[in-house]
Amino acid sequence: MTAWQPQHPYGAPADGVTISRPLAPQEIDHNARAMRRVALWPMLGIVFGAGWVVLMLLIGVMTDWWSTILIVMSVVWLLVLGFAMAIGIPLGNVVAARRARHELGLSGVLTVTWNDAGMRIVAENLARSAAYPDIRRVRFTHGVVVLRLRLVSLWAPYLVALPADFAPEAAVERIAASGGKVG
Repeated sequence: MTAWQPQHPYGAPADGVTISRPLAPQEIDHNARAMRRVALWPMLGIVFGAGWVVLMLLIGVMTDWWSTILIVMSVVWLLVLGFAMAIGIPLGNVVAARRARHELGLSGVLTVTWNDAGMRIVAENLARSAAYPDIRRVRFTHGVVVLRLRLVSLWAPYLVALPADFAPEAAVERIAASGGKVG
């Protein structure tokens, strides 16, 4: 079974807990920012650290460990990454919020159903499902719950940000029982 499918394979929504309400534009933006905080910052730290180590080793070997060049290249690497973050993070937030608005459609109503086998997310232009074992991590941050899913294709998102009231405690316990990390 794949983590994301266009239709719900687990049965009718009546056999689980269904939460549905319209999302405000500010809430959509907040969810997009929370998703970036959970996923992007750790990844940028790893890229910065690994890139800096590789760059310093290459330059050190090529220049017989000339300290002035190493310091200059460290500063250049820091500036390049800072510039990339200054452009990339706000742009990523805008793209994520725009995609969420498109998926929610004109009504802006999001419906999440949790049942015995998994979850189903439905909106005007969106219908996705995930089984409990495919949810790898649940993280609560600033009123948002971010779900990290098993990556199955390049087209299916591996992060889902929902308002915290869309993840009932019983569903979070079920995710933890099926091997997902909760934090």
